[in-house]
Amino acid sequence: MQRVMEVTDVKLSINKSSPPQLALYAEGKVPTSGWSNPTLSPVVYVTTPADLIQDFEFCAEEPAGPVLEIVSPIAATLIAEMDVANYWGQGKPLKGVRIHARLNSIEAVLDGKTLAPDPVPWPWQHLIASAAAGSTDDLISHPLRVYHEGDFITQDHVPERVNIELKRGTQIIKRIWRG
Repeated sequence: MQRVMEVTDVKLSINKSSPPQLALYAEGKVPTSGWSNPTLSPVVYVTTPADLIQDFEFCAEEPAGPVLEIVSPIAATLIAEMDVANYWGQGKPLKGVRIHARLNSIEAVLDGKTLAPDPVPWPWQHLIASAAAGSTDDLISHPLRVYHEGDFITQDHVPERVNIELKRGTQIIKRIWRG
């Protein structure tokens, strides 16, 4: 495993579940095709950091065979159960996260407005971008679930499932996600 070349975006929220869950999503770039198994690994500290920010390494496995010399996108997601209010010890909350790549790092701060009413779906923006660009290749040959906002849905994670959420009482797509 090696750090990815660059981190380009970080999304962070706390799911209102019991126990609460930290939902972390990072997008980045790698220097060639063929990188796999992206992960977000927390840094282990000897003492609590003064800024109360948890650092993560954004890593992936390098390709083993021939590759295309083209900068390629990569994304990783981490869902972890935790007591955010006492993350660093009694009365010491988690303030945010910092994601590190080889060339840069990006910080995301918990602001209290990031609470989600249910587990945050995997934010696969490339699916929405592909659909908007007229390409449906990322949507074909996957299980599908279509529902209206506010409907009760199962919380099982099916990585290949494409979920389409429609605005309540309409046939207008609100979001598309995988999981």
